[in-house]
Amino acid sequence: MKDIGKFTLIIIAFMFFSLNNVLKYTGSMTKQLIFYGLGFVLFFGVSKMDKKQIYKYVFPVYIILNVLLLYLLLFGSSINGSKAWIDLGFFSFQPSELMKITLIILLSIVVNTKEKYVLFSFIITLIPSVLTFLEPDTGNVIFYFVILFSILLLKIKNIRKFIPYILCLVCGTFLFMYLYFYNKSLFVRLFGSSFFYRMDRIVNLFSSSYQLDMALMNMGVSGLLGSSSVVGIPEATTDFAFSLLVSLNGFIGTVIFLAINFCFDFLIIKKLDSSDVIMQYVIFSFLFMKIFQSSIHILMNIGLLPITGITLPFISSGGTSLLTYFFAIGLINNCYNNMGDNTDMV
Repeated sequence: MKDIGKFTLIIIAFMFFSLNNVLKYTGSMTKQLIFYGLGFVLFFGVSKMDKKQIYKYVFPVYIILNVLLLYLLLFGSSINGSKAWIDLGFFSFQPSELMKITLIILLSIVVNTKEKYVLFSFIITLIPSVLTFLEPDTGNVIFYFVILFSILLLKIKNIRKFIPYILCLVCGTFLFMYLYFYNKSLFVRLFGSSFFYRMDRIVNLFSSSYQLDMALMNMGVSGLLGSSSVVGIPEATTDFAFSLLVSLNGFIGTVIFLAINFCFDFLIIKKLDSSDVIMQYVIFSFLFMKIFQSSIHILMNIGLLPITGITLPFISSGGTSLLTYFFAIGLINNCYNNMGDNTDMV
């Protein structure tokens, strides 16, 4: 556990930026501070757990989360146009967020224990993808397939074996785009009007929007040390957390944040060599997902990608996502415990 102190220091640095964002923009950081406190408890707890117990129970957790996703579709309340949250009164959580780390662990086990791992992996990913897509929550569906791709990439290692899947993807994408551009009525009948409007946002990638205009304007006047007042950024502490961070902390603060982020990723990479085979897949897929999520969020905030509601890890407010990341790094920090053969877990 010699790296637990380094992880702790880096997370405290992330917490500083996150709480600074929330406090200066909303005037209150109580909720985010509570989630960080719970996250630290989870991080230290998982760091000392027996990984074999986590491997043992990950499939039942996967089943439970799929049942919850189905429950949301049938009985959930719509919030911001999506049935994605289960409200417990004092706390609401998002099963689709918890599904990401569950998929990482489960698929890592499957590719190392099943002969037909490609088929099993695809089916395991497809089930929650369909349920999450129908919420609708396109962002997390993208992450499910990013996780699948990263794990298969590490397992297969030969790009030529991906060619049949790439050809199928290209053909499917061509048909999909043909329907969108040339047969919109059939597209709406097949995929629904809600998804048509989401596609419309992506196709109109570089069109101006109020959200983006305000984000760019605030970042543009932040200077070296940041601005004391930031106004007019919708969803500033979630979808536009990086824009808010730049606006409040300026160029110097942003460089410091990116440097801390790099150190965090490097610390995770160091764990690869000291891990059992399943954890190597978990670490690789988690890091792949984190870098992908951070990159998409930042590019979205500076106008190079469409606004899709993807948050910035450890910085955007939101309890479920934050606790999921704390669980993941706790598990990664657990690499020195119970080394050895971890087969026949599923």
